[in-house]
Amino acid sequence: MSRRHRPLYRTASICISLIGALTNAAIAVQVFSACQVVKWGEVESEWASDSWIQVADGIKIMCILLSLYFVSSALVCAIGLVGILRVRFVLFFSGFD
Repeated sequence: MSRRHRPLYRTASICISLIGALTNAAIAVQVFSACQVVKWGEVESEWASDSWIQVADGIKIMCILLSLYFVSSALVCAIGLVGILRVRFVLFFSGFD
């Protein structure tokens, strides 16, 4: 890889990491807020049976797992972004010595 293409690759990796962190964080917030709508074990209809309680609890657990997945994905992207920026600034400032 030539030196001419390195800044382009670094800029692209910064943008991808930033977009990934922001997108995953936004999806995590949306999933978590949607998870708040489902009630734990509460049935408001007289037509609903015990199986509905199990379905609602399963949906709630799935929402929690999805929000944890997207939060961890956002954290991984943020850690990657910090690493990219650290390497970029170390290389940038080492050129002035």
